[in-house]
Amino acid sequence: MTRRFPIAALAFALALPPVSVVAQTAAPAAADVPKAPAAPNTDTEKALELFKQDKAGEALELLKRSSKLNPAQVLPKVQMAQWFLQANKGQNARVLTEQAITEEPRHPEGYIWNGNIAFNEGRTTDAMLNLSMAMLMSEDRRWDTDQKKRYLKEARYGLLSCYETRGDMAGAKEQLLGLLNDEPKNAVLRQRLASALFRQDSVEEARKELIQAFADDPTTDPPELVMARLWQARANNDTDAKRAADYRDRAEDWFKKAASSHASSAKVFREYALWLLDAGRTDAAVLYVDQATKLDEKGQETQAAKALQLLYKKDFAAAEVLLEAMYKESPSNLFAMGNLCLTLVESGDEAKRKRSIELGQALVGQHSKSPAAYSVYGYVLYKNNRLDEAEKALATASSAGQVSFDTAYYIARLLFDRAKYAEASSVLKGALDAPHGGFVFRTEAKALAVEIAKKAPAEPKKTP
Repeated sequence: MTRRFPIAALAFALALPPVSVVAQTAAPAAADVPKAPAAPNTDTEKALELFKQDKAGEALELLKRSSKLNPAQVLPKVQMAQWFLQANKGQNARVLTEQAITEEPRHPEGYIWNGNIAFNEGRTTDAMLNLSMAMLMSEDRRWDTDQKKRYLKEARYGLLSCYETRGDMAGAKEQLLGLLNDEPKNAVLRQRLASALFRQDSVEEARKELIQAFADDPTTDPPELVMARLWQARANNDTDAKRAADYRDRAEDWFKKAASSHASSAKVFREYALWLLDAGRTDAAVLYVDQATKLDEKGQETQAAKALQLLYKKDFAAAEVLLEAMYKESPSNLFAMGNLCLTLVESGDEAKRKRSIELGQALVGQHSKSPAAYSVYGYVLYKNNRLDEAEKALATASSAGQVSFDTAYYIARLLFDRAKYAEASSVLKGALDAPHGGFVFRTEAKALAVEIAKKAPAEPKKTP
């Protein structure tokens, strides 16, 4: 789902994805590896039109002729490789990139683009080797100052993503310092540096970098808010319960500081409210959702947070009104569609329950690769007593690996109804044991666990 809403990762079967890369840099987007920029000239535009007409040979010849007159232009075969990759023809892109490197072994562009392809395919080591070679080739005397600077910048951005993906914060820091040397006012880069420093346990240095980033660009997220995210990300990744609890406490302290220091920021209040919902503190979240609403009454993100808070309160009728409006404005929005399904199926209205099935079918039709979509559709089918179909949908939802806490609840409900009590208990246990994470049906899951315990046979005592 396209994301603009900062809701925690496991917040709900259809809660919105996690906050920015600043808080969770372990898996940066492939787009962080720079793509070779298209030369802004008429010949490139004409070549692209030829390419779109399946005249790749003619397009390449035009680019070759143009490059002789404009040496600063992107290498013809690198440009073609970019277009092939955009057309989902990866093999063609790889072949052309290899040819470009063979023909111009001392040109950085071929290595940069080869690194981009490798990174997108999950071959981080290959990407790093290519990008390191690009940095070496950028030192060639044939490049003027601007060209050298551009090649170094593109290679550094690519290497930064590689190091972040590997969790190598020392390597990431090195690339970030190099980039900031040329872009000292780039607040996003400085935030990423703060994240790298935090993950190296240089917490105070990270805080100072965030303060500087906010001073350089006040449109970026406040330093206190980012610190809260960083501590919560650390809590999520720590398997020691005592340490994780301490990190969550620190996260909340920073949320409070953010709310106190940035009283006019709807985002601050929104994120704190959503964090409280993840902690199961539904009543406490109301105050912060209300404050965000006062500051940003009609904002889509605020409306989404309000709808989610109402779902936690089980006020499905009020949530339906908000979600229906969001759905009408954006009929393919996964968050709006999925959560509207839930409000409809939880209503006592038979027509709405029937509509929930139709909307659920549209949901998985439009979002066929989303486990969350199948999760909600499975629950809708279950609530409409179509258990066999529900089982198939929930199996699809869980096939991707880790499931959300609410999905675990849906599966456990189905297993319980089929008298598979031990399996239901096993599925539900992990969700109920987690101290933090979005779980709309947490109360219902606890009640179900009690019922399961009554039905499940006691485990045999072990012989001493």
